[in-house]
Amino acid sequence: MLKLIVCPIMLIILANFTEFLTIGIVIPQDHRQLPPIDNSSRSSLHKRKTTKTKPPNHLPETENSSINTNSTELYDRIIFEYKKKQENSSSNISEDKGKQSILVDKGSSNTFYIIKVVNAYINRGNLKAEQNNFDEAISDYTEAIKLDPTNVQAYKFRAIVKNNKEDYEGALADYQSAYKLEPDSKVILNSLVYTYKLFGNKKFQENNFDEAISDYTEAIKLDPTNIQAYKFRATAYSAKGNYEKIIEDLTKVKSLAQEDLASYSRDLILAYKNLGYIKHQQGNYEAAIIYLTEASVLEPENKQLYDNKLSIIYNDLGLTIEKKGDALLAITHYKQAINLDPKNVSAYYNSANVKAKTNDYNGAIIDYTVAIKLNPKYVSAYIGRAAVYRKQGLLKEAEIDEQTALKIEK
Repeated sequence: MLKLIVCPIMLIILANFTEFLTIGIVIPQDHRQLPPIDNSSRSSLHKRKTTKTKPPNHLPETENSSINTNSTELYDRIIFEYKKKQENSSSNISEDKGKQSILVDKGSSNTFYIIKVVNAYINRGNLKAEQNNFDEAISDYTEAIKLDPTNVQAYKFRAIVKNNKEDYEGALADYQSAYKLEPDSKVILNSLVYTYKLFGNKKFQENNFDEAISDYTEAIKLDPTNIQAYKFRATAYSAKGNYEKIIEDLTKVKSLAQEDLASYSRDLILAYKNLGYIKHQQGNYEAAIIYLTEASVLEPENKQLYDNKLSIIYNDLGLTIEKKGDALLAITHYKQAINLDPKNVSAYYNSANVKAKTNDYNGAIIDYTVAIKLNPKYVSAYIGRAAVYRKQGLLKEAEIDEQTALKIEK
């Protein structure tokens, strides 16, 4: 008996094939693996490798024989005899010309004989597939399907070979035919998911990101817990710059994953960070704050960096609110900016301006003064403080600030 070659990830499939293990023969192997989508400029997701999968498949023998089943000799003989009988049958037909005539072995039922021929075609196809003779293997599986259109194994084996030929569309059609015949088969379902991912990765490599996303989505519909499909789809979304979708998929991955959570967190951080920056550039400051805060929670070791960036965004949000006439809310945002980054000169200056407009002169002077300490050459801060001094009747202090501003400008 030959050794059955399997990959650990596919061991679960073996349980569904135990009824076919009456004779050990060489089986067709799926030599395709999900190609790693590798483009570090798009996302760190691209760096992850995928697992090579070899679905194991066996068929039963229909008769005991001492012939070596590593060769096609036994199957050639069965097929040859069948074709000969068909030729003889065709030449002797005198009635019922519309019926197919299949002569039967002595002592065998017609059904049993057809099964034997079908299995011969499939087993010979398996051996040819193992020899990488894919076209002839497909031809044998096709002949088996012609004789028995309900033979699930023939569809599955032909799909495996088509995957090896990168005919993913043909493989999907065969797996779908098999799935219709066995809708409760987890093996076929897994194979469909696997092939959709292969097809999606091929389209991704061709920069056809929309169709790649479509294939990954089909895989997810069939198996909503398939981590790899979510990862691959997130990668395709990354290539399109769709950070909202990246976050959706990677959040799902993180909820499903039992290990390597840190790796998925890095991808989430990148997506949150990029989306936060984009929203900031678009002027959607509230959304930018939400996304960057999420990134900060996931990356506490870089909290100060996020706080500095969030301080800038809160300052910009304050300016926007101020232009809309809500001075009190604007001051609240400037205060938040200062709390996040006590060295944010602009936040102090903007806060001082709003306080001056709302007649909080003491508060304005305090903020202008801090801004000047942080940046002694901040001309606008000197001018602003001078204006407040004049309103308070502190003319000497106002003149000093005005003279200082003129000196700096020279």
